[in-house]
Parts: sequence; C-alpha cells; structure tokens
Amino acid sequence: IFHYWRNKRNLAAPFSSAQKQKFITLINKRISLSAAAGALIPIKEKEIQKLSIVQDSIIDLLHNYKQARIVGGAGTGKTHIAIKKANREYLLGGKVLFTCCSEHVADFARQILPTQVDCICYENLAHIIAGDQYDNLKKNEHGYSDCFDIVDTSTTVPKYDTIVVDEAQDFDLNMGMTIRCLLNNENESSLYVFYDKNQNLFLQDFEDSFGITSPPFVLRYNIRNTAHIYQCAVEQSNLGEDTLANSLIGFKPEIYKFKNKLQALKMLTNIVNKLAQKEHVPIESIVVLSDLPKGQTILANETHIGAFEIAEKSKTANKILFSTTKEFKGLESDVVIYLNQ
Repeated sequence: IFHYWRNKRNLAAPFSSAQKQKFITLINKRISLSAAAGALIPIKEKEIQKLSIVQDSIIDLLHNYKQARIVGGAGTGKTHIAIKKANREYLLGGKVLFTCCSEHVADFARQILPTQVDCICYENLAHIIAGDQYDNLKKNEHGYSDCFDIVDTSTTVPKYDTIVVDEAQDFDLNMGMTIRCLLNNENESSLYVFYDKNQNLFLQDFEDSFGITSPPFVLRYNIRNTAHIYQCAVEQSNLGEDTLANSLIGFKPEIYKFKNKLQALKMLTNIVNKLAQKEHVPIESIVVLSDLPKGQTILANETHIGAFEIAEKSKTANKILFSTTKEFKGLESDVVIYLNQ
C-alpha cells in the first residue's frame, strides 16, 4: 500500500517508519478483533458445513445396500451420517428407528429428525419390549437390560422397515440381536450400524452383534474437527492415526497444567469469562468435559463457573454444560474444555 501510493502520487516524502508502524498496528488490532472466538465460530461452522458433501456421498454409496456396517474414528461424522441416513430412509417411506445406548445422542437426533422417526435409546427400547417384565430383566456387566430371550414372544415389540444404530460399539451380542429382531423382515428390511473401535469403552465384542457379515465401509476423513484439534487429539491419546485430517487448519488447542485445584479453577473461570464477555461466545456453546463425575472434579462444590450457572443434563440457554466424556460421546460443541484430572 505504501509503495503504491508513493508512486501514484509522486510523493517525495513517504510516511516515516514510525507512521508506518502505527498504521500497521491499527490494522492488526482490527484483525485481532475479527478473530475473536465469537466471530470465528459461525465462520468455521460454514466451512465445516461445506464438507457435508462428503457425508452425502457416503449416503449415496449406501443406497443399494440394505444392511451395512460403517466404521470410522472420532470426528469422521458417523452420528451426522447416521441421522442423515435415517432421514433419507424416512423420505423413501416406511417406519424408521434411530437408536444408540446414549439418551443424550438419541435426544440430539430427536431434535433434528422428523417426529415420525423414532429416536429411542436402547434401554428405553428394552422397557417397551419387556413391558411389565422390565424389572425382572437380567442386566449385563455394564448395566444394560438383556431382553433377547423375550423379544420374540413379547406383544409390545415395535417393528421397523429401517433401523439405524449409532455408537454400536456399546452393544453386546444379545443387545445387537435384539435390535435385529425389531426389523419387519430380517433379510429385506434395512439395518445400518455405525461404530468406532477406538471408542469401545466397554470393550464389547460387538462386531458380529448385528448379524451383518459383509465387510464394513470405512470412514477415514475427519470432517467435524479442524486439523489442529485432530492432531492434538492424536498426540494426546495415541488413537485415530488411521483418520485423515481435513483442510481446515484452525487454531491450536491450548493446554494448561496446574499443581493444585485452586489454580486450575481460577484459570477455568478466567477462560469462560473471557470467551463469554470479551469474545462474545454464547455460553451454551461451551461444554466442560471430564472422565470423572462432577463431584470428583475441581467443580465438585461449584454451582457456577465465574458468572455462569452450570447445567448437567443438557445444553441450556445461558448456562455452561458439564458432562462426562461417556455421556457426551457422539455429541459435539463449538468450544470444549476438557478437565484431565
């Protein structure tokens, strides 16, 4: 700019070095303001949405496959593809079920899919199948009800033309075969099973659970996270190296280490206040995650983080959500703060 106007106007005395620096500093400040998180979130979300063409292509690929397994690492868009597939099957006609083990994921799908699509977590399905016998059902080692022995004789079994299963690595053999029994026609009805071996928290032997013998389709591209977030996750967990990062670079995650809980709590408060008050991030767009229940974290005795109330069940307007990683698995948020205690 300086050289252009100097030549254009034939200036013998261009700006001094100090004047140039003041001008550049002014421009940098304006750029910094535009890079506040509150402004960047919708911009990055639009960029990520452009990658949804990958999801649509996968759904098109599955069109002629009545029953299929789809495997992919975290961030490859399994839940979003599963929801889109459920919607596509609904539009083609027939009764559709979207199911998973997490009520949080089922509720997330429920908010997106038409009301005619049943979004029911496994345990609620077990309650429907068993009816009055529910309290007498045996539980597996992870607390899920086993109703496989009664599903064929139950008079309250719902039947579906299409079933979409998300987070299928949480299902054991009996749970998976129970879901298969809900198909209108075991061979002709549609069954799509999405899972991630790396998120097999319960160490279930789930891959044969749904009676699908064909090899799984593999999702390799991370389309839900920026490249820096993906790379950080791989470095910290040593998992997901078989997934490929997308082209959105983004900002590097910030990692802080503290010697005591008071220091960590103070930093957490500062981060939340800065995001909400200075960078104009909607407070419900922030989630705090931990592997431990809230009562075992630095937030054990806290009802607020800074000026903002903590919600624990679901995202709530003007509240910051705390969740365990187990309950939040399969979900996402614009800003994630992970407490690794």
